[in-house]
Amino acid sequence: MKKTLIWFFIVLMAVSLIAGCAVDNEEPQGENGNNVNEGNENEGNVNEGNENEGNENNGTGEGEEQEISKTGVYIGQIDNSSIEIEVDGESMAFRLTEETRGVIEELNENDQVDVTYYSNEHGQNILVTLAKKDMAEEENVKTDVGTYKGQLDNSSIEVEIEGEPKSLVNYEMEELLEGIEKDDKVEVKYSENEQGQLDLKSIKKVE
Repeated sequence: MKKTLIWFFIVLMAVSLIAGCAVDNEEPQGENGNNVNEGNENEGNVNEGNENEGNENNGTGEGEEQEISKTGVYIGQIDNSSIEIEVDGESMAFRLTEETRGVIEELNENDQVDVTYYSNEHGQNILVTLAKKDMAEEENVKTDVGTYKGQLDNSSIEVEIEGEPKSLVNYEMEELLEGIEKDDKVEVKYSENEQGQLDLKSIKKVE
C-alpha cells in the first residue's frame, strides 16, 4: 500500500512539472489569438514606413529653374513670341511672357535693357522681367574702342584707349572676356562709379 501511494505521488509531481513547463513556453496571445510580439513588430514596421514616406516628401528643390539677371543690348524682335538681345557680347534669343510682351513696344534697337530669365527643360531662355535701363544711367555710359592689354586681376582688365591705359572693373570678368585675347581690338562700354572706378558694362571684339 505504501509503495502504491509513493508511486502515485511521483507520477502526480511529474505531471505537474510537465504542465508547468508547457505554460511557461506558451507565448501570450492577443485578443484575436495573434502573437503579441508579432503585432509589435508589425507596428514598428509601420512606423518605419511612415518615416520613409516623410523623407521622400521632403524635396530639395534641385529641379527648380535658376533665375539669372543680366544687362544687355536690345537687337530686335525675332517673331511674335521671341526677341533677340546681346548679352556679354553674345546674341541670345528670349521667349516673351505675358508680363514682358508689352515692354518691347517701348524699346528701340540698341537700347540697353535689364533682363531676368531662366532656361527651361528645352533649353529656351524664358524672360521673367524685361526693362529699359534708366536713361540717366545710360547717359553716363561711355563707348570706346581700344586695345585689350590683359587682366590686372580676377575682376579688372587694362584697355588702351587713344594711347592711354584704362583699368576697367567687373566682378563677372571671366564671362565677359570669353573669346578675347591680348592685343585684340575691342569695343568697351563703361561708366564711372562713386569711388572713381570705371565699371565695365560690356566688351566685345571688333574687326
